Amino acid sequence: RNELNRIWVLRKVFSPLSTVESMELLVEKLEKTRTNSEFLNSMSSM
Repeated sequence: RNELNRIWVLRKVFSPLSTVESMELLVEKLEKTRTNSEFLNSMSSM
């Protein structure tokens, strides 16, 4: 359930951005984490 909430936050962060900006931000954040869970946990710092 917590992961689902974080995904909704992620969607809200990306919604005002263009597709390119969203993907660049996503890749940048993913490169800093080793797992998807770690990535989702890092969402609080976005």
